[in-house]
Amino acid sequence: MQRGERSRAVALVAPAYERAVAALAACRTVDEVKQIRDRAVAMKAYARQARDRGLEAAAFEIRLRAERRLGEMLLVQRATVGFNRGMAGKAVSGSRMAPLKDARPTLAAAGIDKKLSARSQRLATLPVAEFRTVIADGRERILAVGRERAALDTMTGSMEWFTKPEWIARPRAVMGGIDLDPASCAFAQRVVRAAEWFDRKQDGLAQPWHGRIWINPPYRTGLVGKFIAKLIEERASYKQAVVLVLSLTETEWFQNLGRVASAVAFPKRRLVFYNEHTEQQQPVWGSAFFYIGARREAFAAAFADCLVTAPMRPVTPMRAVA
Repeated sequence: MQRGERSRAVALVAPAYERAVAALAACRTVDEVKQIRDRAVAMKAYARQARDRGLEAAAFEIRLRAERRLGEMLLVQRATVGFNRGMAGKAVSGSRMAPLKDARPTLAAAGIDKKLSARSQRLATLPVAEFRTVIADGRERILAVGRERAALDTMTGSMEWFTKPEWIARPRAVMGGIDLDPASCAFAQRVVRAAEWFDRKQDGLAQPWHGRIWINPPYRTGLVGKFIAKLIEERASYKQAVVLVLSLTETEWFQNLGRVASAVAFPKRRLVFYNEHTEQQQPVWGSAFFYIGARREAFAAAFADCLVTAPMRPVTPMRAVA
């Protein structure tokens, strides 16, 4: 980044986010919004090189707000004049058929590629509360470890990420079926096919757990620990469980889960999750499958292409997850 460009980016990013929001609200053209967005991207890259996480988090937030504003503009254009998709048809000129040009500007002419267009429009459709959660979680992850959480890679804002069928088949084979998925939804059940499942409205944390459990907890900050604590507390109520989590070994919930697990499998590659809108493009974190139950050998066989280990019984006491 050149010095002049850097100073302009700092001027945009350094103030409180309310000023950035006001600047974006005042924008009347796609070019104006895109300029703010591009400077925030450049500032984020500079902040990462300088290891200034506070500045990086601020740049991240402004970039997202700019992309949301860009998406709002694109949605308005789609609903009114529409997008330029190339040839609009043909018109008769004398005895010849002449191509009719589409005079509307293209996204490419505005420097907007298909991925940015799609991501911006998805952000624009998020409810305000959910969009704020995306920003808060992203800032928290940057400030904590200097990386955006995996769920933000595609910028959908959803804390619901689903496991692909080839990985769901393994827990089903180990346990002989899935009786309960306590953190799910109708879309996920197209693959999981649990006998019983709870969605966000039913609140699996408030329900009794039983049988053979499959759980991929929501990755929103604070919820993972609550679901793991529930799994540990309900141990006497169910026969087996397979839990898929991010491999965040430094967290209290991960270590507590390791203390009760019969075996753990670490895939040799990063898992790609998906939701109703998209699929992760570049997963940041590795994953771990925890097994609780008496079929440890079956678990090891089903995950033979992974690093499978059986945790030793710890001598350190388990801590409660807040």
